[in-house]
Amino acid sequence: MDSLESGFSCCICLQETPNLVELFPCHHKNVCSTCACRLETKLCPTCRVEVDFVGLNFDSTTKDCKKSESFSYPTAFFGIPLNLILEYRLKTIRKLVASTFQVCFVGSSGIPLHKISSQVFGEFTRKLDTKSDLEERENCDNVERTRSFEDSFISQSKSDDGGDSMEYLLELFFDTSECTRHYFPNAFVNGRSLRFNCFAFWEFLRILRSTEVSDGILPDFVVTCIDSRNEKCIQETVKMQEIMTGVYKLHRRKLYNIWLDVSGSKFKEEKTKSQFRKTLHSMTQVDLPCRIFALPKSLSKNDSTYLVDVIVQMCVQSRKEFTLE
Repeated sequence: MDSLESGFSCCICLQETPNLVELFPCHHKNVCSTCACRLETKLCPTCRVEVDFVGLNFDSTTKDCKKSESFSYPTAFFGIPLNLILEYRLKTIRKLVASTFQVCFVGSSGIPLHKISSQVFGEFTRKLDTKSDLEERENCDNVERTRSFEDSFISQSKSDDGGDSMEYLLELFFDTSECTRHYFPNAFVNGRSLRFNCFAFWEFLRILRSTEVSDGILPDFVVTCIDSRNEKCIQETVKMQEIMTGVYKLHRRKLYNIWLDVSGSKFKEEKTKSQFRKTLHSMTQVDLPCRIFALPKSLSKNDSTYLVDVIVQMCVQSRKEFTLE
């Protein structure tokens, strides 16, 4: 296998990386280890041949995050069944999700979702690490995992217990930083951990089609942001409501969500929903969410606390009807 020290681009994420792996039996070597963990179709992205194994080549150099030096680990090649990689990734995600409510803010392009989510969670938000901090930590983690492999895996592989050796190899191969970015808590409310993310509708559609969703991992709660003054926004929101409801029903789950109307002048709950029903009547018979709130540009602390309590209560209800194994 050629040395990967110079780095090549992954054909899926297009990122230049030294961590390209070899797919078997087709022997293509243009997929990074991160994307290999997401080959839910189990097909090579180049030739569409079914992938059985992912080959790991340890004939490269890793740079230490604390020093400008580098270290090389022994030339070795190992193949991991793709089924085991996908199972290990799902197991890791389930472990993170099990202790943290997952909340998604979604809306049409142009709606300031990040600003709205920060306004809603306010004082409950946990400060996240900067991108540079995360990258440095990931580099350190990769170095430590590689050194741990060098010290432990080869000796383990010589023993009769192949299960332990494969566990070491999976830990080395799978980078948990991606899961941390998406599922690790960034808000805490009365002892409960929450992770809120923001996605435009087109991004959320991609998530609904992902591996995690096909295995039953769906957000506990969805906050849909809508501008009732914008007809296009209303149409997109209604269509997305239909899609989300269908996906949740497909997985035998109920969609828990609220709408936040960002055109509001003051914070209030739309008790009758009459305004929305009149607007939507000529378009579709879609079921509206159980609660709709008007959201002003500035949200008071009391209103923010009330809204967060509503979100947490619905997250609890959502989890009661669905238990992660």
